[in-house]
Amino acid sequence: MIYDNYYDHMTTLPKVAVWLERQRNERIADWILNNACVKINSVLEIGPGAGLFAEVCKQRGWDYTCVERNAKIADALTRRYNTISAEIPPMPDALKGRKFDLVYAAYVVEHLADGLMVFDFVQQLQSLLAPGGQLVLVVPDSLSLGLELWNQDYTHRYPTSWRNMTYALRDAKYNNIQLIKYRGSGWIGWRRLLLKVVSAFYSYPVLMSIFRGKAWPYSLYQYIAMEALVFMARKN
Repeated sequence: MIYDNYYDHMTTLPKVAVWLERQRNERIADWILNNACVKINSVLEIGPGAGLFAEVCKQRGWDYTCVERNAKIADALTRRYNTISAEIPPMPDALKGRKFDLVYAAYVVEHLADGLMVFDFVQQLQSLLAPGGQLVLVVPDSLSLGLELWNQDYTHRYPTSWRNMTYALRDAKYNNIQLIKYRGSGWIGWRRLLLKVVSAFYSYPVLMSIFRGKAWPYSLYQYIAMEALVFMARKN
C-alpha cells in the first residue's frame, strides 16, 4: 500500500518542512477555537497521518483519540496516542456510545468512492459529536488542481470542492457551516493570493527535467498550487 511508508516519510522530512506543517496545524486549531461554541475537551481524528494534529491537541490539553486504517501507521501512533485501528466508514465498535466535542478529518474525504459515501460519512460522524460539537474537514479544492488531484495520489477518488462539500454538510443537517481557504502553511489573505500568482508560473515538469530524479519540484508544486478548504460545521 502507498501509505505503508507514509509515516516514515513524514517523520523524516527536512526540518523546515516539518516546521511549516506544524504551523499549518496550529493555525487550523486556532480557527477551530475561534469558531467553536463549546469548550473543546475531547477530540476524535479520522486519519491522523504522522500525528502532527495529535501533537497540537496534546499541547492544548485535549483528550485525543484517533482512528487509522493503515496498520503500520496505527502501530506507530499507538505508542503515544489512543489509537483505534479500523477502516471508516463504517464506524468501529470501539467508538459506540462515545461523544466528542470535536471530530476532525484532514485529507480523508477525497479518498471516498463517491458523493453518496461522502454524505454517509459526514452523517455518521455527526452521531459521534456531543451537542454543539464541531466537525472540521480539511480537503483539497479539486477546482484549483484539476487533473492533478488524481496525479497526486492513485487512491484519490472523489473531487472535493466548496460546493459539493457544502451541500453534503447541509443535507446531513449540520449548522453554522463555515469555510476557510488557504494555501501552503495555512496562509490566507495576501499570502494566499501571492501563492496563487506564483503557482500560475510554476512548472514542475520543467524543474523535474532539470533536476532529474528529484521529487521536490512536484512536492513544492502541491504546496503552492493546491487550494485547501477547511469546513467547520456544528451539531445541534
